[in-house]
Amino acid sequence: MSARGLIVLAMHKTRVLLPVLVASFGLAHCTSPQASDWPTLGSETGVVDIDPRLIQAAGSAENPSYTDPFSSPELPWQFFDTVDFADVENGTLRPGVMSHHYPHVTVAGHYLATGTYIFHVAEEDLFYMWGDDLAGHFDGMVGPFRGDPRVVLSQAGLSVP
Repeated sequence: MSARGLIVLAMHKTRVLLPVLVASFGLAHCTSPQASDWPTLGSETGVVDIDPRLIQAAGSAENPSYTDPFSSPELPWQFFDTVDFADVENGTLRPGVMSHHYPHVTVAGHYLATGTYIFHVAEEDLFYMWGDDLAGHFDGMVGPFRGDPRVVLSQAGLSVP
């Protein structure tokens, strides 16, 4: 079995590498997930760190992909009709955008303070990840990545009790 990606699981200062198959096919190959079908990732006793360089990027010349939160200039405000800067969980998402919050997931070691927010644009078959370290600067958003994150993550078989 060849791994298309690695996810690092940090449990009590112990790091375990989990090889995972990152889905690289379209939604036609699977059943359509419901809004509640987000896979379980991370827990109070274990933080999952995703390496975004190992997920299928879907950037273009007009919309480049970013995999480093520190150097990405992108922020998630584009996904909201209304949002209070300090309260993204209560913002009003634009039509066609779905969001999910993983409080115990980091991306490339970032987003530890807030966890990771996933923004999925189903019509474009793209998703983005964002959070903040609360370190006096904004961490940028990573993505776009190809596919439905609920499918990509659930087919990777990731779960932390």
